[in-house]
Amino acid sequence: MSKTLLLCIATLLALGSLLRSEETPTQAPPAAEKGITRPSESTEYQFNQPGLIEQVMVKEGDSVKKGDLLVKQNDTVEQQTLKSKSIDADSDLSQRLAQAKLDVLRVDLKRKKELLAQQNVSQAEYEEADLKVKEAELDLEYSGQKIRQAKIDVEEQRARIELKKMISTFDGIVQKVDARAGQNADPSKPQVIVVRNDPLWIDVHAPSAKTKLLKEKQPLQIRYDGEDQWQDAEIIFLDPVVDAQSDTQLVRLQMKNPSGRRAGLRVDVRLPEEVTAASARQ
Repeated sequence: MSKTLLLCIATLLALGSLLRSEETPTQAPPAAEKGITRPSESTEYQFNQPGLIEQVMVKEGDSVKKGDLLVKQNDTVEQQTLKSKSIDADSDLSQRLAQAKLDVLRVDLKRKKELLAQQNVSQAEYEEADLKVKEAELDLEYSGQKIRQAKIDVEEQRARIELKKMISTFDGIVQKVDARAGQNADPSKPQVIVVRNDPLWIDVHAPSAKTKLLKEKQPLQIRYDGEDQWQDAEIIFLDPVVDAQSDTQLVRLQMKNPSGRRAGLRVDVRLPEEVTAASARQ
């Protein structure tokens, strides 16, 4: 057999081996379980009452900070109501009138007391003047109470106006926007969904024979499908209930994600050797 023929055969064998390795899907290493990344926080924002949408400040894919305005309803009526309520809360006119009335009646009571001592007025007239003073004192107290109530009404109205604003409660990424300016907000469905992908969570459903040897705050390593690099993660939750049908338990890990990789990707979760060894002996 010629050297050329041997070289051709060797080349074909090498190519066949390479093609077979490329066709073989990536498998989790023997001591690993499959998991899925998910956002560490996901919130559906919706208005609690119908109302005309005035502004939509974000679009899908936007990064938002805690406190950013997402969507705003028209609040013209609520602002006018606030102005009306503020007049009562900021005015002390009724209290001043009640005080002035009380001052006059106290002067009259003092005068009648002096006249009573001189027997120039009857006891009944004096008692009537005294009763009017007590009534005026109650009016003054009531006017102060009305002002305090008016201030509370103003704060309640301001809170209603704030409900017209959809505010992000954390730093994240806008996943979905279902709102347009000029539309009427539907309280039964979310207008915006915001997710947080840093850190990421990883959910793993592993056999209970393995999970019983794990504990919260235990460090583990993960790697994305098709990649070689392992990354650090930490167990943050072990489901207290094992699924009886599959004999698996949910294990949730947390992993830093400064590069902003998407959630929903498959990963391998490498378990400690002692966990795999102990489960194998059972």
